[in-house]
Amino acid sequence: MKQNLFSPKEVDLGQLKVGQTTKVVFQSEDSSFPVKSVSASCGCSKPVHKDGVITVTYRPQPIPAHLKDQGSYIATKFITVLYKGREQERLSFKAKVVA
Repeated sequence: MKQNLFSPKEVDLGQLKVGQTTKVVFQSEDSSFPVKSVSASCGCSKPVHKDGVITVTYRPQPIPAHLKDQGSYIATKFITVLYKGREQERLSFKAKVVA
């Protein structure tokens, strides 16, 4: 199977505020490979696959206690695309989350 069917493979969302909902879109470069499922690395990201497009709704969580003095953190999230036949692809996005 050809790798990297979705584009872009990585997205930098820049700076987001805690609780600010945003969407990330990954477009299929070849829709002939059927997607069995998509899953997120955490509960703050909700991926939906439809017609060769994965749209992820992301809502940054509060700054962890050990990083409060810093006032921000870098969040990196992953989306796993599982194709029929057990092949898979990993997509990612990141953001600097501020209070």
